[in-house]
Amino acid sequence: MTLSERILGAVLAFSIGLGAAQAAEPPEAQMTTASLAISAAARLEPQGPAADLLAQARQRYGLASEAFGRKKYKDAIRLADEARAIADQAAARAR
Repeated sequence: MTLSERILGAVLAFSIGLGAAQAAEPPEAQMTTASLAISAAARLEPQGPAADLLAQARQRYGLASEAFGRKKYKDAIRLADEARAIADQAAARAR
């Protein structure tokens, strides 16, 4: 095994370990941010397409909560981020 192959193997092993460590921590900040964005959008009482977006955000947040409960933290992070983004769109349209 060459030196470059050993270095590549070490970097790959470190990257995999880092990814596992990141996924092991509960995404509480992402969940909180998504929840606050949904609440802020709801306070604007969106109508029409904005209300549809808010419903989508709530649905994604529900999926994120389920993933969180199953300790599928990567999925929870992705879904919570999607919920926040959709809630932000709902709020922008409601304004």
